[in-house]
Amino acid sequence: MSRKKEYFQKWKTNYDFKTFTNATVSTMITFVFALYNGFLGLRYGSLWYGSFHGYVDLVDQRRDHVRDHGDLFVRADQKHTEL
Repeated sequence: MSRKKEYFQKWKTNYDFKTFTNATVSTMITFVFALYNGFLGLRYGSLWYGSFHGYVDLVDQRRDHVRDHGDLFVRADQKHTEL
């Protein structure tokens, strides 16, 4: 089986892997969006884009923290177990 098929099969069947992968991709896209807004804020001296950059960056950092430490926010009886 090719690596792409193995990866996709793991993505379809493993909930934790799927959640982590989707959160990582989403975080990267949001990070690029925040950088773009920061650039526009600096380039045009816009308070709107600068403050939006700060807000998006803050939200992205929180999501990144939850993604990396999500098991801290789940009760022990609700944690997924690998079979």
